[in-house]
Parts: sequence; structure tokens; C-alpha cells
Amino acid sequence: MDAVETEKYKGYTIEIKYDGCDECPRSWDNLCEFHCWHKKMLLGDFHYRSDSLLDLNAKLREAQKNRDIVLSLFCYEHSGISLSLTSFYDKGLPQGHAYFDSGQVGFVIIRRKKALKEFSNTRISPKLKKQLLRIAESEVEIYNHYLNGEVYGFIITDPGGGDIDSCGGFYKTEDALSEAKDFVKCDIEETRKEHQKKLKGQIVHKAPLQVRVPL
Repeated sequence: MDAVETEKYKGYTIEIKYDGCDECPRSWDNLCEFHCWHKKMLLGDFHYRSDSLLDLNAKLREAQKNRDIVLSLFCYEHSGISLSLTSFYDKGLPQGHAYFDSGQVGFVIIRRKKALKEFSNTRISPKLKKQLLRIAESEVEIYNHYLNGEVYGFIITDPGGGDIDSCGGFYKTEDALSEAKDFVKCDIEETRKEHQKKLKGQIVHKAPLQVRVPL
């Protein structure tokens, strides 16, 4: 597969390519719960159909009782799929697209007890709430990348043309590039140390002193 991005760095070549990673980020130990409904695909952690929306209502009542944070989750489908915690009506989409191709597709729930335990707090302060909202936005963004196949990996080639390392599972090209550059720095440092070690291990032979004896 052709590289999405190629960069020369300290004599090395870094290629960023699409990664065929099939691990859904919703299987990770996430802070948020995604409760979704969709007619054509399974979304989120909990999926509901028209005959199970009563179960969703029960979940929402439970969340309200426990003072959990509940956020609306919206979906836009047009040559791909995009999720957002805010409506797509005000996102500058082509005329009519938001009306016909977007709408609410579920809720994101941040459990109060889990958040307090995670951050070792006794209450959800305004500052902590902002942090929790940023985490929710990040989880939605990563899930978006996964749904659209935007998962990346890198291949590093040394100055001699040999492949020295590769890694995948990045959801941003800049993250893959940053990780690759860190590896290059480590490789250069290891090469330098090995070179110094060899120099120290070499025995330096000095030519014997020549004494002229008068005839």
C-alpha cells in the first residue's frame, strides 16, 4: 500500500501507511459508555433497536438518579460516518446535508462513581467536568477514526536502505510520526554508544622508542 506520508528525518526515511488494525477502541478500558441505536450497523458499547428502547430509557433514568454525566451523541453519514457530541446542523455542511444525513444516534454516559475513582476525587468539580468532557470528545474522535478505517502505522528505513522498525495502531498520522521519530533518536543514540564502546575496547599500540647508539 502506498504511503500516506513520507518524511526524511536525520538520514532515515519514515513512511506512514494505513494499518489494517481490526481492534475496536471501544474494547479498551474506556471512561465513557456509548449507548447507540442505528438501523444499519452496530455502534458503540450498547446497541438498541426500536423494540429495546425501553431498556435505554431505564439506563438514562439510572444515570440521572446516580448523577452521572449524560451527553447526546450525533451522527452524520455522507461518504463515510462521523460522530460528534454536538449537532451537525451548525457545522457548515452543504445545504440540506445536515437535515437529511444527520441526527442523534445515542448517548454518551460518564459514570460519576467511575470518574471519581479514576481521578481520586470526592466530587465532580467544574474543572474535573471540563476534563471529563475532553476525554469524551477524545473517545468519540478515536472511534470516528476507527469507523472510517483511519488507523495508521509506520515503517522506518535506515540510511543504508534497510527496514529497521515498524509499528501500527495509531489513530493520528502525527502520533505515528512522533513515535517513529522517537525510535530514530533511540537508534542513533544506541549506534553512538556501540561505536564508543568499540573504540574503548580497542588496544592502542604505540611504536617502541628507538635509541640511537653511537658507533
